[in-house]
Amino acid sequence: MISEKQILKKVPTLIKENIPAFKLKKIVHQPKIKEIIPDMIIDVEMAGKKRKIVVEVKSRGFPSQILQSIPVLLKAASMIKNGYPIFISDFISKRGAAICKENNIGYIDLAGNCYVGLKEVYIEKIGEEQIKRTRSILKKLFSPKATRIIRALLEEPERLWGISELSQTSEVALGYTHEVMAKLLKHGHIIRDEKKRIHLSRPAELLNDWAGQYKIFPESIHSYYSSMKNPQKLMKKVAYVLKRNRTAYCFTLHAGASLVAPFMRFNDVHFYYLGELKTIVRQLELEEIEFGGTVHLIEPYDKGIFYRKQTIEGKNVVCNTQLYLDLNQYPTRGKEQAEFLRKQRIKY
Repeated sequence: MISEKQILKKVPTLIKENIPAFKLKKIVHQPKIKEIIPDMIIDVEMAGKKRKIVVEVKSRGFPSQILQSIPVLLKAASMIKNGYPIFISDFISKRGAAICKENNIGYIDLAGNCYVGLKEVYIEKIGEEQIKRTRSILKKLFSPKATRIIRALLEEPERLWGISELSQTSEVALGYTHEVMAKLLKHGHIIRDEKKRIHLSRPAELLNDWAGQYKIFPESIHSYYSSMKNPQKLMKKVAYVLKRNRTAYCFTLHAGASLVAPFMRFNDVHFYYLGELKTIVRQLELEEIEFGGTVHLIEPYDKGIFYRKQTIEGKNVVCNTQLYLDLNQYPTRGKEQAEFLRKQRIKY
């Protein structure tokens, strides 16, 4: 891992390579601006205007480290004439980049990512490495067991959680819950209060991150034909039969949305199930069909799918978070229904 000292030595070269419009005139290391001491201030000229670039360097550009650097960068830049803050690190993720932009802070990393949002100069570069590493980070963050915890947090975004309480609610080992919390904290998704309780800092961004890489695998879907053409009547039958036989199920996609936030007509009925597939198919009097099935039974990738299920009109539906994820990746007007659900019920 490259050190902050090594990155500091590369700063002038990084600026020249990534922001050629900046003409470097003077570099001051660790200047004291009242009580603030940034890593560096660089005098630059561009388009006939002078600027003082306030630089803060970290060996890792995790969102948590960026958030720690923001007060120093913004205060130092505000205390000098024509100051502009830039955060520099080995790598800045998509999430970290968004935090910088939100706070009007530029950034550069060693992977080729760069952003400067000045009137005189606007530059935004996204390196291929950012895309690859961000995908890798998200894949690890949204592993099946980890999503049990994340789903619980998103379902109650304003709730203050104790770690043990969250572990028990999510049915995940305490040690693993600590690991997931450390990752979420590092990426700036959660904050702790003075009693060490945690809650989400940006639930919308966490949901967006999850939705961006979530999908239902085709091999987990089993499609059949039903002679019952009316989807509402079919749902009523599914609910009655599976409840009678004590089979766990939850409607999702447009069928689930029709009960939670009705927005459009639908013909296909999708639901998650736990149990013997052949038995359920026989109980519901479904027929095998090669193409064009209207009833779709989905094997859940994890039992967390059933967390906080909703019962509406006697029918079980997945929680709003899960419903949004499923709809968002569904090709037939799924995104439209997902956004309607988000606006009406999720509200972040």
